[in-house]
Amino acid sequence: MLRPPQPSAVSHRRDRLAIVGVAVALLLITGSGLSWLFVPTQLQQLAKLGELRYHEDGFRHLSLALSPARLLGLQLTMGGTLLLGLGGWLAIGSRAVKVIGPQLLRAIGRLRGNWQRLPASFQRYTLLLLTLVLAARLYYLVAFPLSTDEIASFDYFVSHGPRVIFSYYPIPNNHLLYNLLAWPLRLTALPPLLVMRLPTYVLGAISLLLTLGLLSRIIGWRRALLISALTSLTPLSVYYGAVGRGYGLQLGMLQVGFFAVLELLRPKSNYRQLAWAALMLSSVAGLLLVPSYVYPLVALLLGAAAGMCRDRNWPALGSLTMAGAIIGVVVVLLYSPIGAISGWDRLLANRYVTSRAAAQFWPGFRPRLYEVAAELFGLPVRVSGPLWLGIALLGGAISGRMLGGARRRAALLAWLLVALPIGLLAAQRVFPLARVLLYIPWAGGLWLMLGAPRLKSTGRARKWALPIAVAGLAGMGLHGLYLREPQRRGSQRETRLVQQAYSWLRHAVRPGSQAPVVGLQAPIHELFFAHYLALSQNPSLHLVSYRTPQPDKQYDFIVLTHAAEAAGSRVPKPYLASYSDILVTIYTNPAPRQQPAAIP
Repeated sequence: MLRPPQPSAVSHRRDRLAIVGVAVALLLITGSGLSWLFVPTQLQQLAKLGELRYHEDGFRHLSLALSPARLLGLQLTMGGTLLLGLGGWLAIGSRAVKVIGPQLLRAIGRLRGNWQRLPASFQRYTLLLLTLVLAARLYYLVAFPLSTDEIASFDYFVSHGPRVIFSYYPIPNNHLLYNLLAWPLRLTALPPLLVMRLPTYVLGAISLLLTLGLLSRIIGWRRALLISALTSLTPLSVYYGAVGRGYGLQLGMLQVGFFAVLELLRPKSNYRQLAWAALMLSSVAGLLLVPSYVYPLVALLLGAAAGMCRDRNWPALGSLTMAGAIIGVVVVLLYSPIGAISGWDRLLANRYVTSRAAAQFWPGFRPRLYEVAAELFGLPVRVSGPLWLGIALLGGAISGRMLGGARRRAALLAWLLVALPIGLLAAQRVFPLARVLLYIPWAGGLWLMLGAPRLKSTGRARKWALPIAVAGLAGMGLHGLYLREPQRRGSQRETRLVQQAYSWLRHAVRPGSQAPVVGLQAPIHELFFAHYLALSQNPSLHLVSYRTPQPDKQYDFIVLTHAAEAAGSRVPKPYLASYSDILVTIYTNPAPRQQPAAIP
């Protein structure tokens, strides 16, 4: 086998310059931002984080890991990072910009030129499909009420600003970069729903356009449009293209990293330094959006390393090792305030990635994979599950034998993205969450499209192929909306009932009386009531968790779910049932409360 053409020694030196330039830029941004947040901050200010209430099976307070030594270590680390980044930028920053900047401008110009050269009919159908995708996302944005996860992110992190976002980690809802993106919108008069969802919607639209342009370089515009629309109109993809918290944007970061790796594996590339910058920046952003980005990132880095080894491109492999180490160091630095203040155990001991016992895990692993596949692909379980496993088991061999050149590299990398998560989840003995693997339909669809034969058509068949495809995709999108309607109606009904119960409580308070104490054993109501009170200019209820009757504590109201009552929870006399709906019963204490209820 002939060895493919290798980049020159000058190109490798420019690669390393770009990598180091991106590294010092990341260090400068990290050091300056976190130094501004934490170097002038006193221990007493950060200790107040322990007074913040969060909700996790009741109202809780976080026991901080903060100490004077930890704070000093954090401040010294951030100060050192700032000095290192500043010194490095002054030394090589301008040279790195001169290498990467022109390539970025050329890439933008090339994408614009590709669009302008398309036939007018292609442009119209492209805009029509993109409008359909964005309209479906907009419908979900306004039609679905805020989820419990979005409310927790808004109340506990976004509302408190960057210092809390980068240091307070009581629950895994703190997706740092996404909460930081939402924070400026919190300073406006926008409602929480738009604060939490606009970043996903706007940046997701930009990502969709960029991905379409990049994908067209590999498989042509028709197929790129087809695969982009197909994978963007599955019900789960539409939902996370509108709902906040960063999972939809994580898909965009993966796609940027995917095309960057393909560019690095091309024998002759005019965008190598830009590709290194894109890979590093998208990796850091993806891990800061959601830590589970580590799954696709491992696949991308492994695919890049395998391709470089196959081509015996050892200098590039060394550059990849350096870039991977820099990504890891920068991400650890960005999460270090959480480690110093909340504790590394809060970040690493995530209940969603806790290993299960082998006897419990293995019998349920394949059925769980099939269920997740059905959610991801939007197809029946008996289709989605075998499709995912079939690509994972056979895709590598098929790609290596049937394809060649750039298409083979793209197919093998897409196959790794589909297959590797199964092995990693099995090694961890962790059941997957569909939202964590949101990129699987895109990678699987791309693999299928790369392997599909090119059908030649002429005359009427060619003229009507694209309109028929657009109509079919529109129908698929509408069908997906229809399938999600029961969930939307259920969410709206539940939210209305919670608001109704909250309104009843507010009106049950006698004017001029002290704030009544409300004991709750209703997790959703606890979270939503606290959210409504936080938005209120005059909080009029004091909420506490009520898990078991305690004679020494008195409440003005007790809120119990019907499930809690069925499980045996009871309220003591003389409380009387005063309000009831299909979710909860609210009991009223007819006697004046003699003493305040202790706050748990």
